[in-house]
Amino acid sequence: MSKNPETIFFHNVEKEEGEENVKTLKEFLRLTAEKLEKDGVPVRSNCRIEMDQFDKIYSIQEIEKDKKEISRIEFLVGAEESAPEKHLGEQLEMLKTGIFNKFLPDSFVTARASRFDDIKNGADNVIIDRLSGNIVCALDEVGEIQGARFEEKKSQVLHKNQKGGIFLKYALAAKDGQIIPSQAIQNIPIFYLALSREHIRKGIQEFVSSIDKPPSDYERKIFDYFMSSIDTQIKAIELNSDLEKTLRERLESFKNTINQIRQKELAQ
Repeated sequence: MSKNPETIFFHNVEKEEGEENVKTLKEFLRLTAEKLEKDGVPVRSNCRIEMDQFDKIYSIQEIEKDKKEISRIEFLVGAEESAPEKHLGEQLEMLKTGIFNKFLPDSFVTARASRFDDIKNGADNVIIDRLSGNIVCALDEVGEIQGARFEEKKSQVLHKNQKGGIFLKYALAAKDGQIIPSQAIQNIPIFYLALSREHIRKGIQEFVSSIDKPPSDYERKIFDYFMSSIDTQIKAIELNSDLEKTLRERLESFKNTINQIRQKELAQ
């Protein structure tokens, strides 16, 4: 019986970065997943959207077909997946999932995208407005803050937004106060979040596992850095006067809510 690719991933991450530090982050994701599940969000214990829970949206045969396609791609890029850079990307994906759930739990649901949307559509995370149930944006990662790969990612993401955003097959929506599986959604703005290897490691090291304790100072610095990066990207996207209408509306919704959150923090 073959092992789940994510199980192999987490095992490798723990070996590379220190088992205790990664366990702290994983424990927070597990506790967060329990809370998200109570809200109806179909996630695994690592906060990743669970494709199997979309059986009322897609046939079991279609879901299995998508899983096989994922396995095929993972097999083809197996050598790359085992590279240190991929481990770094996995760490950053976990870290930003934890960070956003710490700082935006009342206004947004932040989940890791399904493996299908991660691999096929380039989305690591999805952020859903709790009030409207709309997916306001998706997040991608790059474990570098400069260099060729960083510049390539920046260019790719800007191009995707200028062309109308990305597509998510395993999406989410709101119904009767619950977040539920949804049919595919288009025109979702996507942002890249970059963090150096040094800051990813320190972020994991400084991460507070308890969902009841306040974030560490370093976690707040990372969150502020992420939000500044997103704000800069929104301004760059808005320079396009021909921006697709739905994408523009999602950008405005996300931006307005974030501004309200920041104003409340400043008033405290």
